[in-house]
Amino acid sequence: MPTAMDDSGHDIDTLERTVQRDEAELRGALRELQYAIEHPLGIADRIKQRPLPWLLCGFLIGIWLGDREP
Repeated sequence: MPTAMDDSGHDIDTLERTVQRDEAELRGALRELQYAIEHPLGIADRIKQRPLPWLLCGFLIGIWLGDREP
């Protein structure tokens, strides 16, 4: 059975598979972009995972800023 060709001689089934694959990749990229927009630096997630280092750093910065002479 002959395969259908478009005007430029490309196999239509191959082109359709390529378009479907590209659409899936585009959807994935858009999901990643949406996540990046909603969670720009992910700092809240990092703090939730390990709050103690952040607390200690904040405490030390507070001491350093409070100890400076005007």
